[in-house]
Amino acid sequence: MKLPFLLLAGLLLAFVSFAQAQSSTSLWDHNGSVMRLNSDGDEREFSYEQPRQGMLQAGAKQGSVVFRGIAVNGGYQGTAYIFRAGCGQFPYQVSGPIENGYRRVVLRGQAPRVGPNCQIRGRFTDTLVFSLIDAESPPTRLSQRGGGFVFDSQSIHHAADSNLSVRLGERIAPGELRQRFSGYKVEYPTSNVEDCAACAVISGSDGQFQIDFGNDGRTVIGISSADKRSRDAEGNAMGDGLLNVVGAAAAHCSVGSYNSAICLSRKLTDLWYYTDNEEGRCEIEVKDDKPTEVPTCARISAFEVRHYQ
Repeated sequence: MKLPFLLLAGLLLAFVSFAQAQSSTSLWDHNGSVMRLNSDGDEREFSYEQPRQGMLQAGAKQGSVVFRGIAVNGGYQGTAYIFRAGCGQFPYQVSGPIENGYRRVVLRGQAPRVGPNCQIRGRFTDTLVFSLIDAESPPTRLSQRGGGFVFDSQSIHHAADSNLSVRLGERIAPGELRQRFSGYKVEYPTSNVEDCAACAVISGSDGQFQIDFGNDGRTVIGISSADKRSRDAEGNAMGDGLLNVVGAAAAHCSVGSYNSAICLSRKLTDLWYYTDNEEGRCEIEVKDDKPTEVPTCARISAFEVRHYQ
């Protein structure tokens, strides 16, 4: 009786091995966000593993799908999704090639142009670029110094190198920014993305943040990060209790983008803390021009330095 059992076990092991061979997962970069590619046979799906701050504000979360389709004829084709704060996701058809030895995917399609009332007001040509993140590549020379990025009153700086910094109000050209952060990837997203009309995303193996510029494309008006390695000058990190950070049960808070609240630091001027404001879980009732009561369940989900009027 042992022979049938061993045969069944062998067949089961072979089936599991075959299924694992048909499915795989890998990490990719897309406009400064970390994406996860799930492959199952011919099926392909890109979803957010670590959305950059701007996409969090637009409504993306870990696990949110950006593309779902199939691999065919040396490329991908299927449905992509564009995010708009307060409106949700809008699907559109895309297709494009696999390039650079399966290390780059470029998808193009006619994305919906969404108006202020969540109405579609035409289309525009959108390009989605996904670049494979090589887990075996050595860290950049800057990341070897460790520490990540730290927010203070009106700026952000690297914990191990104060020269790696950006301050509110300074004017910085693209070439100068790339030279300053020469060991990092500096991207100026070119697609028509609502959350990043004029911005740059700086990312490396030890941290990521976004810079927002004014109408001239050079004056820094905001700096934000939802990276887990970011913290403030007081040592407060992602996931820490907001109540302990603001220092009182009542704080100066405002309504943030897409189901979030932002509360001002009591010690660090112009530093704001984002916290998820999910109905039924940890709701914060923001009161205009009045102190807002901060519940003990509120946690830091992002940092931002910006001078709000």
